[in-house]
Amino acid sequence: MFRKLEQLIRISTGETTVPVDQRQPRIMIAAGEELRCRELGELMCQQGHPVASGLMAPLSLAADRASRSHPDILVLALDGDLDTSLAAVRQTRSSCTAYIVAVGPADDGQFILRCLHEGADEFLDTRRLADDLAGALLRFGAKRKLDGNTVVPGKVISVIGASGGAGASTIAANVAGLLANKHQPCGLFDLRLESGDLAALLSLAPQHTVAEFCANAARVDRNVLDQMFTRHGSGLELLAAPWDPRQASVVTPQSLRLLLAMSRPKFPYLVLDLDNRLGDLHVEALWQSDLILFVTRLDFLSVRSARRLLDRLLEMGIEAERIEVVANRYKQPRELSRAHAETALGTKIAHFVVDDAGRANLSANEGKLVSLQSRWTTISRNLYNLALSVNGRQSSRRGAA
Repeated sequence: MFRKLEQLIRISTGETTVPVDQRQPRIMIAAGEELRCRELGELMCQQGHPVASGLMAPLSLAADRASRSHPDILVLALDGDLDTSLAAVRQTRSSCTAYIVAVGPADDGQFILRCLHEGADEFLDTRRLADDLAGALLRFGAKRKLDGNTVVPGKVISVIGASGGAGASTIAANVAGLLANKHQPCGLFDLRLESGDLAALLSLAPQHTVAEFCANAARVDRNVLDQMFTRHGSGLELLAAPWDPRQASVVTPQSLRLLLAMSRPKFPYLVLDLDNRLGDLHVEALWQSDLILFVTRLDFLSVRSARRLLDRLLEMGIEAERIEVVANRYKQPRELSRAHAETALGTKIAHFVVDDAGRANLSANEGKLVSLQSRWTTISRNLYNLALSVNGRQSSRRGAA
């Protein structure tokens, strides 16, 4: 049984790459006016690449939308103010890895050079766009073939506890470790900026932190970023919380967006450990997330806090489909029954991780992961089931404790 679980995780190793000839490029268009977006969309459609209405955005929101929708090609219509246009190119390059096609008047050679310097892959004259667009698509296709495979951006999984003591950090570390241990590179980001303890939990001594990246974001390239992570024995790579809580202020939503954009090509999975205060930074993290693991215990006060926080997430516009409730430390004496807890929460509990304080404490004391140290125990099987679900797989024992 347990070997089958391991095999399922290995099977998914190839899921992060897609053969070039099996996937149409995902195209996004950003322009100053909605009419301009539609005009460019019609041109794309004529080239055999229809663009969904949800992938058309105002130029001012191009970076934000691109960081969340992960286009392969991003078309920027730069028909307005010079500084605004250059800022749009710069911000979108910082926020995504798309092939950026800038479209604008080709009268000013300096403007074209500055667009390319800020990160555009090519510049097309707006007056010759109908003719030149086909060539740009061909050049993108050639580049993709040279790359060999189209890399699907890493999946972002946020782990958030409903209240203190829910065990969200333990869940985050074990999910990241299980994914990494099965040859899936996984980044673990400690975004509990004033109280992060993942480095201590994993007995690591990181030389760099998330605050250091954010303070130097304008100068950090991907090679430097690679060196900022600290590798754990399980294979996960940690970017630690600041050592000094006063450094938390340098970690902004904008710098977090850049960090995730630069990390997605490196890691098939990015696990974010969040606190539950829901400031601007953590709201940005939740919006960036493909999946949110919402961790709670099943005692009355924890479930009460969980319901309040769930309601807040839904009020913010976070889709319920992205949230999966995890009942941690399950089967404690006198806790609420599953039925009563689900009624109070207003949603189903997707995963259960049994309470095993002895093994969990021993693993934390030794800087190891309980899911890898005690492989045949119930808590380990529960964590494997959770990792399988994150991995897009389900075991026959999912949800069982």
